[in-house]
Amino acid sequence: MKRCLRILIMLMTAAVLWVSGPEALSEENADASLRFPLITYSPPPPPTPTPAPTPVPTPTPTAKPQQTYPGDKSGKYQIILEDAANLLSPEEETEVLEAMQSLSAYGNVVFWTSNEGSRDPLLSLQQYVDRNISPSLDVPSISLSIDMGSRKIMLLTRGDMRSYVDSSEANAITDRHSGYATRKEYAKCATAIYEDVYNAVHGIYEFSAMRTICGVLMGLGIALLAVFIYTRKVSLQEKCRDTTLTLNRKYESQVKITEKQKTGSIKRVISQGSSGSSCSSCSSCSSCSSCSSCSSGSSCSSCGSGGGSSF
Repeated sequence: MKRCLRILIMLMTAAVLWVSGPEALSEENADASLRFPLITYSPPPPPTPTPAPTPVPTPTPTAKPQQTYPGDKSGKYQIILEDAANLLSPEEETEVLEAMQSLSAYGNVVFWTSNEGSRDPLLSLQQYVDRNISPSLDVPSISLSIDMGSRKIMLLTRGDMRSYVDSSEANAITDRHSGYATRKEYAKCATAIYEDVYNAVHGIYEFSAMRTICGVLMGLGIALLAVFIYTRKVSLQEKCRDTTLTLNRKYESQVKITEKQKTGSIKRVISQGSSGSSCSSCSSCSSCSSCSSCSSGSSCSSCGSGGGSSF
């Protein structure tokens, strides 16, 4: 009975709570919203892009005008310096001019820098010399150009200077001093090249690996040619000696054959003269009537002019 009462009380309590539950929950929710405000997540705004700095244009250096200077004391030749690429400072120009001055006694001297970037820098240098000095190849000149567009160093000689600095020597000189231009030491590069040309005029040439290799190969070629000529001469002499010996042997064999033929014919004649029809004891070439030993009255076969010695 008590157990039934407890169950009944519990059911009644549950019914009361169920009827008043939504209001209590709403009040609790209201109190919870007041005590714990709703937190919502909002992504941060994207950062505003920083504008790229406007590149400051580098001022293009103004090309220096062409400058012409008198050459040596004779005044026969001139010096032309045009630093269009603006590679030399005033102090470096003075240094280069001193090196060019020593060469001006042998021909016109040109130093030209540019930013053309020509496909054929050597042709551009030739045209520059034609315009500013002379189109004739007989006028002596030493011309050096540095083309910054194509990164080329060109050395051109004309007139008598070609006998001292030819194409191979010009290539060797520029190759030897191109490292100065790589390190942007253009004044040292030009000065060193002009000094090498000056030394070449006086018969002084710098060591060059390519020249040494060419000399060694030329020496080997000459040695092989000498060996070939000597071997050819010796082989021809031996062949000639062999030919002479062969001819001598043939001649000796022919002589032996001839002697054998002569001996055989003589033997045949002697055998014919020993027969009974001829006279072997006659000493004179007269008729056989004078020979006491001849038994026949006819002529003697051993006394005729056409005797039996033919062969």
